[in-house]
Amino acid sequence: MRTALSLGLGVVFAAAALYAQTSQITGRVSDPTGAAVPAADITVTNVETGLRSPVQSNLDGYYTVSRLDPGRYQVAVQKPGFKQALRTGIALQVDQTARVDFLLQVGEVAETMEITAQAPLIESETSNLGQVINNKSILEMP
Repeated sequence: MRTALSLGLGVVFAAAALYAQTSQITGRVSDPTGAAVPAADITVTNVETGLRSPVQSNLDGYYTVSRLDPGRYQVAVQKPGFKQALRTGIALQVDQTARVDFLLQVGEVAETMEITAQAPLIESETSNLGQVINNKSILEMP
């Protein structure tokens, strides 16, 4: 009985993980020469809820923020000795990985560089294929 219960719970948790509806933002922070900027402070903010997810870039300048709900996001990057960079207009769909790279300009911390752009439509980070289907399409299926 106990083994069957354990097996049943394992199947439920595995199924929940398979149907996770979260997305992620990943990218690289570099300086004007293309060199990595380690330990840059990155803050990903959900524009609709205000929920913030802070991370730091690794030694190679890469960062990843996972388990993000679908929605609109902005990403801010700060590092002493560089201008702050802000990227807005990032729209995440279900199970999407958006790549958002930053090229920080040398400058004072008080300066901010704002970039407004959409996340790329091509998903170069994974081999997953997916599509969001709206309610109207489902209702009009033959």
